[in-house]
Amino acid sequence: MDIRRLKTFLAVCETGSLSRAAERLHISQPALTRRIQELESEYGAVLFERAKKGMTPTEAGLLLQVRARQIVNLDNAVRHELESTGAGLAGMVRIGCVETNAAHALARWLRSWRHLHPRSQVEIYAADSDDLKAHLDAGTIDAAVLLAPVEAAKYQNVPLAEKEVWGVTVHKDHPLARETAVTTDMLEGFPLMLPHRHILGDAFEEWFGESASRMTVAGFINLSTVPFMTLAGDARTVMLVVKGAFDMRPPEGLVFIPLVPERTSEQILVRRRNVALSSAAEAFWAHAARSAERDDAGE
Repeated sequence: MDIRRLKTFLAVCETGSLSRAAERLHISQPALTRRIQELESEYGAVLFERAKKGMTPTEAGLLLQVRARQIVNLDNAVRHELESTGAGLAGMVRIGCVETNAAHALARWLRSWRHLHPRSQVEIYAADSDDLKAHLDAGTIDAAVLLAPVEAAKYQNVPLAEKEVWGVTVHKDHPLARETAVTTDMLEGFPLMLPHRHILGDAFEEWFGESASRMTVAGFINLSTVPFMTLAGDARTVMLVVKGAFDMRPPEGLVFIPLVPERTSEQILVRRRNVALSSAAEAFWAHAARSAERDDAGE
């Protein structure tokens, strides 16, 4: 696999033009075209639809675009780590974090980490737990802060002191908006948006009990504020969310109401088991794990 060809392919995806991609890469257009043709020959697939308006990735091209970015990012990380060998602890640490109150813990770890290792760099990925586990499995992040539970056989984990409280988010004009807390029975009859997490399925049945079969599940969301904003104008929809995701950037026109009885989720710092990390990532993992254990002990 030729990294140079993948970088050429990504340049065409990003610019939508052979000529602009060639200018960006400082190569001739015939040379760029040849690299794309070689890549298509290597994979046995047409990667672009060629039209007067420009180059558009085909279905195969879209799939390769995702993987190519991962491969190029990994290549860049390896090069950076090798260049930093012997020059003190440096290199890139790639961390994922759910949009919850655990972000405050991550911020504390990073402050102390940067003080100890000023030559290191950090990339932060914000997403929901399912997306972050996919990044862990693909090797595009080193560690992540997730909502529990996770597969213990697959991931090494350290519990955090921070717990997340579940509740619902509704429009300020919603019939439930003035409530200080809601039971699951009170949600019947309203379109319900659930978090897009496969593991939550069992918890949903447990929390809602017999009323689960009477709920109108309208769809699924991740735990970012984007879907909150998208649905802000809907005065009927109810979204099941964690309080931390709401509090990070409270969407205008929406309110958060906790569930009763109280429903909480633990949060954990995780990494893949039996997967070697860079020296910088290993050191950060040890630093964050120690910090999390001290937080959990109330130190």
